[in-house]
Amino acid sequence: MFAVRSAILAFLVGAPLRAQLPTQPAGESRGFTFGVAAGAAVPYLRDLPTLTTESKADLAIGWRVGYRLSSRVAVVLNGASAVYTYTGSGRVRKRGFEGIYPSVQYWLVPSVWFSGGAGVALDAPAFYDIHGENSGERSFHSGVGAVGIVGYRLGRAGPVGLESQLRVHTGSTKLPEGNRRGTAISVLFGIAR
Repeated sequence: MFAVRSAILAFLVGAPLRAQLPTQPAGESRGFTFGVAAGAAVPYLRDLPTLTTESKADLAIGWRVGYRLSSRVAVVLNGASAVYTYTGSGRVRKRGFEGIYPSVQYWLVPSVWFSGGAGVALDAPAFYDIHGENSGERSFHSGVGAVGIVGYRLGRAGPVGLESQLRVHTGSTKLPEGNRRGTAISVLFGIAR
């Protein structure tokens, strides 16, 4: 029921907004598309009996690669990462609440797009904070997750543009301490084709 209400609300808000947006000529019609972005994220991770996490802003990284089927639709593979401080077994260290999500990207107008998908959620070590003496620091944990993104092209130089994104990804992963569910909200800036 919640999903139906959310879809109706999104339509009621989005339809009038779409009607007010200026019409522009269509962008690229077909072909390869990619994007990379970095920014800040706040991951909200559920605490487990032996593991707590403070929700505070840290590094966020996003990427996507895919194929544009038309001027409005693309099939992409989205990658999302939000870094957090892990306080479980071993030393306090950075880990990533991440995911790889097959998605559909839809351009409302050439400068505004939405993307959403579901795939594999990951809890992985931050590549810059791994110490070799503890094999547990190199462990990857997986589960299921989903991503939703709203993007806005800020400017364009040839086929490549500067864009901003609001990204929400959520998932559940199996850690040694138990199943961890979480959601990360990210604001990113990057380049895209």
